[in-house]
Amino acid sequence: PLPRPKSLPEKLKTYRLRMGLSKRKLAAKLGIDPGTLGCWERERRKPTKESQKLIDGFLNGRLSI
Repeated sequence: PLPRPKSLPEKLKTYRLRMGLSKRKLAAKLGIDPGTLGCWERERRKPTKESQKLIDGFLNGRLSI
């Protein structure tokens, strides 16, 4: 088995792929631009506190996909 993702960018990408979602589809669910999601996944930008709550909801299964 693959090691569990540790950083937020690793978690975002891993869980997004496990859910079978493209960046565009997850970005639409989160209400953000796909480029922003890409920057988060590549650690070029950090999400705001408000965005972090949305991400936490996605990662913890509280955001309906």
